[in-house]
Amino acid sequence: MITNTYNKGVNQKGLTERFIDQIFNIKDPLHYKEINVFGSYIKEDRFILYISILFASIIGIFGIIFKLYENYVALSILIIVIYLVGGVPYLFYKYIESKIYENISNNYTYFLSYLSESLASGMTLLDALAYLSSVDLGYLSILVKKLYNWIAWGMPFEKAFTLFNMYFEELPNIKMINYVILETYKGGGDISKVLKRLYNDLESVKELDGLKRAYISQQILVLYAIFIIFVGLSISILDTIKPLIISQISVSTIHTTFNFFSSQINYSWLKFITSLSIIMVGISASIIMGIAESGKLRSSVKHLAINNLIGLLSIVIFVLPSFVSFNLQVFPTTAYVYTPINIQVYGYIDAQPITNAPLTIYVINSAGNYVYQNFQILQNGYYSQSIELNSTGTYIVEAILNYNGKKYIQKQSINVTI
Repeated sequence: MITNTYNKGVNQKGLTERFIDQIFNIKDPLHYKEINVFGSYIKEDRFILYISILFASIIGIFGIIFKLYENYVALSILIIVIYLVGGVPYLFYKYIESKIYENISNNYTYFLSYLSESLASGMTLLDALAYLSSVDLGYLSILVKKLYNWIAWGMPFEKAFTLFNMYFEELPNIKMINYVILETYKGGGDISKVLKRLYNDLESVKELDGLKRAYISQQILVLYAIFIIFVGLSISILDTIKPLIISQISVSTIHTTFNFFSSQINYSWLKFITSLSIIMVGISASIIMGIAESGKLRSSVKHLAINNLIGLLSIVIFVLPSFVSFNLQVFPTTAYVYTPINIQVYGYIDAQPITNAPLTIYVINSAGNYVYQNFQILQNGYYSQSIELNSTGTYIVEAILNYNGKKYIQKQSINVTI
């Protein structure tokens, strides 16, 4: 007889295993893993997902009410919290469910072997099930005991085994094997020999499934890597365009050969396209991962949660934050006393002119004393003035822009001679 080494430490279960025991509650097979909500049955995983999404939506509404979206750090934290509340309960439930199915699948081969050997030894089917109901088969033992009780209470084997098979909707290989067992019983075949052959077939299928899962896991990791690389490249391209935009809107390049291109760049539109591309590629990659993993679209949910979390955080941290371009132009930088010196200031946010922002201009001599100061309001992203200095020396022209609670400083040195 085959030794069941899988359950060697069944009496030394950890916290996760004990928690799974509490969740694995066998109900009526017609409503297995379903919850009665106001007289209607709904799948447990969907119920958990709907409740999680509801609470996540409430958190999102509170975030909008308190305007957390105005601060990108707060927005990042809000997105993480929404994802944790909206996704973790469902993913944790699916993880527990997968552990239960894995336990049942691993023990089902032992069930077939024990049942085959019991029948071959001369036991009746009822006696064999009575014996198996006392054998430790993990979570499968609960189902076997239920099958034995149904038959012992007088339920026909065909009906009892059909109900028993309803517990394996998510395990198609086992469900198919059970159909073969049922048809063999109806046809009066040798169940013992059929069970032995099915045991060997199931072992082969499990080995092939293991190889398949290993291969698919590698492909899914490759898809994750491709998506992360795409996100990185998208952000890098956007960052590469920033200096070009800054150069185009600065005074020194207004009349250069880049002028024909400056009117065509809309940085806000580029940010939108980049964000949309990241989200769409994340959704597409998630669908491919889910279908490749199980052939079912619903398997894409967990990959969608991971990819969208990566995408949204990347967008919030690297794409959405506005960049301020603040430039100071002073010319000539070498001048004579009482010669007009032009000072021009340009301020842009995401390539759009800054308006109604406090601007301060200082002129500081080599001794550190302020020889000139002017307080202005930057309008339409531009301010210009002319000054004259009446003594020689090296001066520093300092422009300070206050915008959205931040201070931007630009400095330019000039040399005044006789």
